[in-house]
Amino acid sequence: MTNSGAYPADFQAPESLDGWGTQQVNSWNAYAQQRPSFSPLFLDKRTVTASKQLEAIREGAQDHELFVMLRARVQTLAAAGVNDGALAAARDLLATAPARALTIIGPEHDSWVVPKDRALLDRLRLDALASLEQLERLPH
Repeated sequence: MTNSGAYPADFQAPESLDGWGTQQVNSWNAYAQQRPSFSPLFLDKRTVTASKQLEAIREGAQDHELFVMLRARVQTLAAAGVNDGALAAARDLLATAPARALTIIGPEHDSWVVPKDRALLDRLRLDALASLEQLERLPH
């Protein structure tokens, strides 16, 4: 506990991962820690490794940027008067992808034993990338 009565944060330097500086443990071994760590990173004296949760956040940010780029390209081509099947397919993907992505999210899908399409988000990402590549080949 600090002078203010607050406990140290869980994002701490590797030399004091136990929060008190009395042991030199690392976040790779949860059993050696005196309290739970809520850090999205695995830390030791020499490395910082992202957790799968942090990687999921990174992928989500990249997916968002990919769809922003696709939407901007669709708008540019539409403003230039381009009429192409690839443009129509991109519009359809932009319109349907969010609802498709949400079909595997929700309390009814929380259990590991409930069948779900675990590759859906990867396919949507690849579809968006392929669509963007096709639109980049169109003259504007």
